[in-house]
Amino acid sequence: MVSVKRLTIIGTSVALRVRPPADNDNFNYGQRLEKQLNSSFEEQQWIVSNLGFSRAVIRDVLRNKNLYAQKGGDYIVLHIGAVDAPSREVPLWFSDLLAEHNKGKLSYYLSNALNARIIKKIRPFLVKLRLKRSWTSMNRFENGVRELLLFLRKDTPGRIIVLGINAGNDRVEKALPGTNRKYKSYNEKLEAICNEMNTDFVSVEDLNSAEHYPDGVHYNSAGHKEVAERIKQLIINLEEK
Repeated sequence: MVSVKRLTIIGTSVALRVRPPADNDNFNYGQRLEKQLNSSFEEQQWIVSNLGFSRAVIRDVLRNKNLYAQKGGDYIVLHIGAVDAPSREVPLWFSDLLAEHNKGKLSYYLSNALNARIIKKIRPFLVKLRLKRSWTSMNRFENGVRELLLFLRKDTPGRIIVLGINAGNDRVEKALPGTNRKYKSYNEKLEAICNEMNTDFVSVEDLNSAEHYPDGVHYNSAGHKEVAERIKQLIINLEEK
C-alpha cells in the first residue's frame, strides 16, 4: 500500500523563482524535490507544497503561522533570512507602502513614484545614510526564528529542516553596501540556533554565485537543482533511520 508523505516549504520568493528563467528547465527546488522523492521512495507518494512569498521577513512568516499549522506535513523546510538580512535604502514601513496589496491607495502611487524617480538612483548612498540597517535587526531575527521553531514543533507534526542563506555577490554588495557581511552573520546565527535547538540545517554557503544564483539572491536552474539534491539526501538519511 502506498503511503502519502507531505513536505511544506515556508519562506521567501527565493524558494519560488528561477532567475534567470530557463526555457526548458524552469523548475524550483520544491518542484524538483517532489519529483526526486517520488523516484527515491517507490512505496510513498510525496506531495510538496510551496508557501514561499515575496518580501517575506520573519515578521510576515510569523503572521502566517496558523496557516502552516493547518498545512502541516511530515517535513517542513524553513527558508528565511534572505529578505531580513540585507542593508536597506528605505525602512520596512516604506517598503510596505510599495506592496501590491496597497494598489488603489494614494500612498501607494506616491511612494512608488518617489522610489522610481529618486530613491533607486541613489540607493547605495541612502543605504550608507541609514547606517546599513536591515529590515530586521539581528536581535529581532533571532527571537523570531526561535519563536517560529518552537511554534512549528508544538503545533505541527513535521520534522523541521532549515535552509541556510546564500553568501551574496558583488552585484548585491554594490547596490546594498554591507549586505554580504550581513548575509554571513545572519546565516551563522541561523545555523547556531539550529544547533542549539537540535534542528536539521542545510548549508548553502559553499554555492557559487555565478553558477547557482547569478543575481546574488535567487537560484537559477542549477542552484535549484543543487538545493533539491541536498534536501533530498538529508530526507533519505532521516527516512532510513
